[in-house]
Amino acid sequence: MNEETESLFKDLKSSNVERQMEAALALAFLLERALWPERYDSTHQLVLPEELLRLRLEDSAALENALARTCNALKMPTISLGAKITLSTVLGRTGRATCVKAILELLESECESLTDEAASGLILSIVPSISFTYPRDLLRSSIDEHHTVTVLEKLADRRSERLNDPLTRLQSCISKLSKPEE
Repeated sequence: MNEETESLFKDLKSSNVERQMEAALALAFLLERALWPERYDSTHQLVLPEELLRLRLEDSAALENALARTCNALKMPTISLGAKITLSTVLGRTGRATCVKAILELLESECESLTDEAASGLILSIVPSISFTYPRDLLRSSIDEHHTVTVLEKLADRRSERLNDPLTRLQSCISKLSKPEE
């Protein structure tokens, strides 16, 4: 991985929350550009400074390494919840079971401390990709391992308007996932 990317991962571990958030946002953009280059270049040109626009992951091995490190960052207690949620927005859309697993683990571990808005964001980050996430068996076992149904029930007990739609959508995805494949 290149020096600039390493620097972003180092900043993500900073004790300064603002620095963490900047690194998380830059990493999210970097991953988006690597995963979906045709979709994000014009948007990124409007938002990112020139030095970040030049930053690229060299190849698929560098991308997979960055995704794995980003998933691991969601487990680190020294990284702010805000930075973790920022990273989750990209991880949830990858369609990779390991990325969804990392978000489910975060949802389980932070359930009580999440605001309704943050919980909604985490849930919505994975809903679109659950139907095409593979391997399916790993996804099903992650849902069981991280007590996702129970976590969703706890969140539903809040009776928050903000959470109603996201919870319903994820519960529907889990229900479909539980049915045998045809």
